[in-house]
Parts: sequence; structure tokens; C-alpha cells
Amino acid sequence: YVNNQVNEYTFKPDFVHQTATITGPTPITVDPYTLACGGSGGACIPQAGTTEPLDSIGDRLMYRLAYRRYAPPFGANRQQWLTNHAVDVNGTVGERWYEFRASLTAPGPPTLFVYQQGTYSPDATYRWMGSIASDQNSDILMGYSTSSSSQYPSIYYTGQGRNGPLGTLDDEAPILCGTSPCGTGSQTDTAQWGYYTDMAVDAQDGCTFWYTNQYYQATGASAWSTRLASLAFPSCASGGDWPAFRYNRLHNGYNPLESVLNSGSIAKVVELWTFAASGLNADVGSSPAVANGLVYFGSFGSQFNDFYALDAYTGAFQWTGATNEIADNSPVVADGMVYQMTFDGLLDAFHANGCGTAQCSPVWSVDTGTNSDSSPAVYAGMVYVGSSMLNAITTSGFKCWTAPGNGSPAVVNGVIYVTGYTTLYAYPATPGCYSHTALWSANLPTGAHFGNSAPAVADGVVYVGTNSGPSGQNFYAFDAATGHQLWTGQSSGDINSSPAVANGMIYVGSQDGKLYAYSTVCKTSCNALWASAPTGGPLFSSPAVVNDLVLVGSNDGYLYAYNANGCGGSTTCSPIKSWHTGGLIQSSPAVSNGMIYVGSHDKKLHALGIPVCITCVVPPCAVNCIVE
Repeated sequence: YVNNQVNEYTFKPDFVHQTATITGPTPITVDPYTLACGGSGGACIPQAGTTEPLDSIGDRLMYRLAYRRYAPPFGANRQQWLTNHAVDVNGTVGERWYEFRASLTAPGPPTLFVYQQGTYSPDATYRWMGSIASDQNSDILMGYSTSSSSQYPSIYYTGQGRNGPLGTLDDEAPILCGTSPCGTGSQTDTAQWGYYTDMAVDAQDGCTFWYTNQYYQATGASAWSTRLASLAFPSCASGGDWPAFRYNRLHNGYNPLESVLNSGSIAKVVELWTFAASGLNADVGSSPAVANGLVYFGSFGSQFNDFYALDAYTGAFQWTGATNEIADNSPVVADGMVYQMTFDGLLDAFHANGCGTAQCSPVWSVDTGTNSDSSPAVYAGMVYVGSSMLNAITTSGFKCWTAPGNGSPAVVNGVIYVTGYTTLYAYPATPGCYSHTALWSANLPTGAHFGNSAPAVADGVVYVGTNSGPSGQNFYAFDAATGHQLWTGQSSGDINSSPAVANGMIYVGSQDGKLYAYSTVCKTSCNALWASAPTGGPLFSSPAVVNDLVLVGSNDGYLYAYNANGCGGSTTCSPIKSWHTGGLIQSSPAVSNGMIYVGSHDKKLHALGIPVCITCVVPPCAVNCIVE
């Protein structure tokens, strides 16, 4: 072997001719090393209570060469490979590990380069049989076996957080220790140990590491046991898709999984890309939905093909949906389908991953009766959407029943909450195509009526805004079980924004250009705990909450960010950051995986996030520094 290189091979399959081509080796220069066990890569690992050494198998890379492609905010156009092997460290054995990277934009096979490397051997204990992987947050975790003449073979792990110093790993921690009081055992009959271990990342949440290794419950021969451990970095969260209007069926406008954006990081957020909708009047008032790496939205465009699916990370066009009318309402993604209401009252259903071509026809369409500004909600095999009436439609496209209600419904714990003109209704979301009678209904005071504010439900309370409320009482809270009015909130303008509810607070925009923040523990009649200074236009946009941030658009063309905790005791708060678009914003922002998506009447969807520049791949850096 060459003690300062790792060899790269490329494998190119030809599925048509059922052949493949392997090319290489291409040497990658790394820090010099000596194979484990004095350069032999063989058996030298001591164990407690026996003279039988264990095989380091230091003559090869360990399972597996872990591959990941990263997307913003953790790095678009970047591929990563992680691997490790056992090396000699002053007469003991340690774990040499590597992170290789390559650009996705360069033509041809990837050219790997060493992004970081290190040897983990903090003391005289032997460490070998490692496996290494990374989560979606760019955190790295490595598991391995440890042993010494005074320690039974044990299982430990170490890692590096996303922002950790390059080339270093954190202090290790045990999964299963082989010293008193753990007191497991040693292997006495063979040098073979494990062959191999596995660190894998949960495909569902992208954050949970699953690590598998072997151990002995008692010293003996051929009597190993298997230990499976789950580990995760607290900072890793899925970032959460934003698959529906107001985030979910509750309409609470709060993404609790977002881990990147907060009041500390928001200053770094810039516009990363825009996508222009087609058509003479293609204003984007639709609130985007984000799911499985795609962002979906509609526009007020050409009355045909006004529904779009883009790559959520790059803004690259994926497909457009053939609609018979403008599609300015907000879509919902559920169970592999995306549902979009068009202005003519048609509910269109598309396959969420498209149809294999640039233009897709609906899988089915259902006429709901009349023009509609409603956004659908999906629950238990049914799609609920408002039009002239509330429509209940099966996910296969059969209209089951209708009932009074024309707003965007929320569905919580088997109950549908939807507004009419002056009445809030609650219906059972029970399956079956039969007439559904309201569980209760609640009427507004004389003169007040519902506008475009959709109900949000949290902790047994329904929150919703109104127009023309008496004495400025334009915000209402109802008991979700009975419809009893609990309290009203004051605002100096009508409320057509839908509320967001998070951490004991309610945030909602008003036609007076202010964002209002109410406490959920309000009684009877309440003033806001704080309100924003007036923006330059009314707020039709509905706020989104992540961590300690509230984001909302205004008809003045700005997207504003406020501290969700207020502004230090003052009742009038200024934004901590704002971004200007070329048109008024009535779209409600969606926040997913460190990205903010919002539509504007400048006919564009805007995507904002924190740009990251990784190490220069090939000089000159002005050309080859990849902005991710």
C-alpha cells in the first residue's frame, strides 16, 4: 500500500447492455498513515481476560463508503463521501476517518477531494471496526469497537457537529462499555470480530443514526450478541416540510422542526433565487407548499398551466399542471398527491412527483360549484374544500357531500372547522358519503362577517379573524368543542390574515398594516401584547412562526421578520429584518429546511435562505467557489 493515498474507482453501469465499466484507480493524497498492528493490518487487538487477539482488518476501508448529496441550507451542488479505517497510533490502534467532497456541477465523473480528515485516538485504548455517516444537518457520527488488556470489547461513538472544527471529533461516549460495572466479556476462539459494523441514518427523519455492532455478554467462544443503538444530534431536525396552507391541517402556521432560522441567524438571510410565472398577469398570491424536495404554487396567470412544481433547493422547473382557470389558491400535498383549487371552482388532483413530462394533466378534477378562494385540507382519505358550500371529496375524486361553509377548512381530531359569511361551523370528519350535520355553529355579532381569515385550532380553541367587528373587535376565540365564544381581540383594522399559534401566542395581520400578537390566556376582551409599527400596506399575508421568528408579507412589497417575543417591553415593535420584492405580497410565507418561500405580485416566487460557500475546489476561487 501507499501510506499517503486512498484510491478512487468509478463504476458506470450500462443497463441497456447489462454491462458495466470500472475505471481507476485514481489516487487521492491523504495524510500519511501506518496500517494497524505495526503495519500488518492484522490481529493485535488485546482483550481483558484472554490472550486471544482480535483482527483489526486494518488492510481495508471499513463498511461503508457513506454517500450523501446535500441541499440548502446545508449545501446544494455538493456531494459527500465518508469512510474510515484502522491505523497504527504509537503502538495502539486508532480510527483514521475522511470526508471527501465533489461538486455536482462539474461535467463527467466526480473528482473527489479531501475536505477534512483526522485520526481519533485520545488514549491508549485500541479503537477499530468503525462505521461513519452524516445526517441531513451535516452532523457526522462514527461508531466503533474499543478494547484493551484491561477492558472487554466495547462499543463507543464520537462525532462532529455541523459547525465543529475541521479534522476533529468530540469526546467519545459509550453505547456499551466493557469495564466494571458493565462487565461483558471477551472472545476466546477466533480473531475475527464483527466483519463489519454499520452506522446508518434513518431514511424517514434524516436525523436518527442507527448503529449496529457486536459484543459478548460473557467471555466465551462463538457466543456473540448484537447491540443496536439509536443516536441523534439535538440540533438536527428535519426542518420539516410545509405541505399545506398554514403548514398543517390545524392551520397553526408554526413549523416546530425548523432548526436553522431564528433571530440570531435571520440577518444572514438573502434572496437565493426567484422563479417567474408565465402569463400577462401572473401574480403569485398562492401560498407555497413544500414537500419531498419540491415547492408547489399557483399563479394568477394565463388561465392555463398556472400551477407549478419546482426544485425547492435550486428553483429549477420540474413540471406545470394543466388548469382550466387561474390557480391562485394554495395547494396541499398528501399521500403522493397534490391538490389545487382553481378560481373557477375546480379541485384538481395531480401526482406530486409529476407525470414524466413538463406538462401534466390532473389525475381527476371535481367541480365544487363556484369561484373559490379556499385552500383544501386532507384528512382520512377525504379532501375538504370551501366553495359556495363546504365540499367533501374522496381522494379518488368522488364528491360525497356538501354543507354550509365557504372558507379554507381546518381539520383537527376528527372535526372540520370552516367559516361561512357570518357563521363558524364544526362538522364531523367521519368517513362515508352521507349528509353531515353541524356539531355546532357560532354566529358573529350583527354587522361582523368573515373574510379570508381561515380558522386555526390549538389546545381546544378555534382562532379566526373577522371584518367590521363592533368596536374594533376583529379577532375571535371559540371553544372548539362547543362553539362558545371565549374572547375577542382588538385591532384597528379588519383581519383577512389567518392566525398563527405558537408557544402561547397568537400572531395575525390586519388591514391597518400591523402585525398583532395576542396571548392565548386572554379572557373576555383583550388588547394585543404588542403590535408592529404600521407597514406601508395592509396585511393580507398570514404569518409563519419558526423558533423565535414571525414572518409576514405586506402589500407594500416587503417580507418582514419580527422577534416573536416582542421588543423588550414596548408595545410597538419594529422588524428585525425585511426583504423587498417587486410587487405587493398577499402570499403567506412557507418555511422549510432553512428556506423561506413567498409569492409576490411581481409575478415571481421568491426563495430566501442563508448562502454558504465551501472550500474552493479548484483555483481560482472566484470561479470555482461553490455558493450553496
